[in-house]
Amino acid sequence: MSWFQIKKLQYPFSRRSCLKAVVPNTDKIFSISHLSIESEGFVYPFEAPLDRASMSTQLELERGQIRINHRVEGKQRHYVISNQGIFDGFGSKCSFGTPPLVQTPREILDLGSHKKIDIEAYGRNIPLEQLLPTWFSLGQLQGDGEKLKLALLKEYYFDHFEDLFSFKNARALQTGYQSIRSYFFAQEGRELKFLPSLPNGLDSGKMRLFANHLTITLEWSKREVKRIVMQAHQEGEWKLDFGKKFLSMQRRKDHKLQSTQKVSCDTISLKKGEYAFLDQFRR
Repeated sequence: MSWFQIKKLQYPFSRRSCLKAVVPNTDKIFSISHLSIESEGFVYPFEAPLDRASMSTQLELERGQIRINHRVEGKQRHYVISNQGIFDGFGSKCSFGTPPLVQTPREILDLGSHKKIDIEAYGRNIPLEQLLPTWFSLGQLQGDGEKLKLALLKEYYFDHFEDLFSFKNARALQTGYQSIRSYFFAQEGRELKFLPSLPNGLDSGKMRLFANHLTITLEWSKREVKRIVMQAHQEGEWKLDFGKKFLSMQRRKDHKLQSTQKVSCDTISLKKGEYAFLDQFRR
């Protein structure tokens, strides 16, 4: 999913005066109203109050920003908040100097849901397949968090977040990221574990992650690993753990799926910069 949205309804349908949102790739939270954008020790007043009836606030993950849409004399206008500052849509910028905290490049979780979520309409009772990728993306920050079971994660979200992932306590974003990651991948030294505790209902998906000097793209379907692409950033050998015992798999050397080789599922050796395409796992 690429973004969340809250649309603020015009009084008297909504008495809400502001909402809070976290800037993607940072732990910076802003309070947004039709009068101003505010954060700790920072106020950016609008030249004129925005039309509340036309306002919507979007959390755009792929662009790493908060977008505030509104209309002026029938024309669409917007403000953007990113880790670079606030932009008014006409080239003007107000800097506040928040450096990015996200790891680069970013890990990605795709559970097959890319819909816009209107939190004002849905409340915060968001389906997990739409909630988890967003939390996974936002939580890739410095610092440790807890690792919670999926059954506890939704309750944790209700207790520790409001509006557009505005957290109420430190490490809440990191707790989501580290918990979610542990359902699909784990590592112990040179051992790589795939789908170690896959939750029910999340039976298929795709994930790109970085571990043990590897870039790994993992695809699964019907609760089983279907395809893995690895690239080594240094030479080494890694132990593979698929939970269920696979006896063999196909190893290919290029993306065209040529040069097929049937190999054991126990270990894999790679040279620096080398790719391996793994599929057709067999018991």
